Order: sequence, then C-alpha cells, then structure tokens
Amino acid sequence: PTSQLLQLNQRAAKNLQPTKANLLREVPAFLSKTKPADSVIVFLSTHFVQLQSSAGDSTDPGDYRTCLLPSDVDPDPTRLVDSLIDIQWLRDLLCRDIQARRVVLILDACHSGGIQGFPATLAARAVSAST
Repeated sequence: PTSQLLQLNQRAAKNLQPTKANLLREVPAFLSKTKPADSVIVFLSTHFVQLQSSAGDSTDPGDYRTCLLPSDVDPDPTRLVDSLIDIQWLRDLLCRDIQARRVVLILDACHSGGIQGFPATLAARAVSAST
C-alpha cells in the first residue's frame, strides 16, 4: 500500500521533492508511524559531502562531519553549510526516533564512509529493543 512507502524525488510534486524542508518534515513524519514489529528499509540515493570540523589539514576522520546535500542545496559559500543536512539527523531518526526494531539502510552516495558507526549503532539498538 502507498501508506507504507515514502518516495521523495525530483519529478514528484513540489511537497515531495528532496528539498531540505521536505526531507526534515516528511521523513520523520513517515517514520514516526512505525511500530515495534515493523521492518523499515531506507534507500537513499544522494550526495554526501564531508566538512572539516576543525581548522588545519587533518586527515583524522573524526575531524570531519558528513552532510547530505538536499536538492535545493545553496552553492553560495556563505549559505552552503546552512543548506546541508548533517548525517547525525539520519542517525538519530534510524537509531533513536522510530519504534521499528528492524532497520535496513541502503546508501547509494559518495562519501558514504562518513556514516561510520551506523551499523554498530543500529545493532546496539536492535539488541536493546529485543531485551
């Protein structure tokens, strides 16, 4: 049923295009309807960017944060950061904010290595939900 599917894409109606406002509104609203016995599959095909958190030329992965680029990302350097979505938002949604015990995340994205910690977080969430 269509009530069990949320699809945001460039060819959809304006309120279902993958803009920052639509993603931040529609995805949590959809996932909030899950129940503990549900299985959730999230397929995300997008672009990620890694932003250096600290000054300098560090190669430490902890010095970077990964952000999702919504379709309305603003390339102007003075507004770019504010138009991105920090990956922590997705982590919180999938690991803390929904009731479903089974969550599968499929990514088709550059810099997807920036989501390190997701599998362990999801696994820990599954263990705590089943006990």
